[in-house]
Amino acid sequence: MDFPIGWVSLIMRCVSLVSFLVLVNGSPHDEFFPQRKLKQGDPLSPYLFIRCVEVLFAMINKVVAQGCLHGLKIYQSAPIISHLFITGNIIFTKATKDETMSLATILKKYETTNG
Repeated sequence: MDFPIGWVSLIMRCVSLVSFLVLVNGSPHDEFFPQRKLKQGDPLSPYLFIRCVEVLFAMINKVVAQGCLHGLKIYQSAPIISHLFITGNIIFTKATKDETMSLATILKKYETTNG
């Protein structure tokens, strides 16, 4: 998504340089490093999640614009709705093998990119 290198570097440092220090009887003891770095509940988590999901939005919109996925129109002059990500994920396509394969390709690429 063409983020500046400095910004990406800063975020990666925030994610990968996490360490914890435990207080025992009020005194700090042994620093340790978590296995998965960024944890659920971390103040940075929602922002990184939004950035990652924006990439998925862009991938879906690109394939819709190419005509490989056809979303849902609720009215003839209404815009195409290809996906809704509110509290869950809903992606609208025609029930064809080609569209299913297009969607599977997008999701596989997204999974590979984001782990």
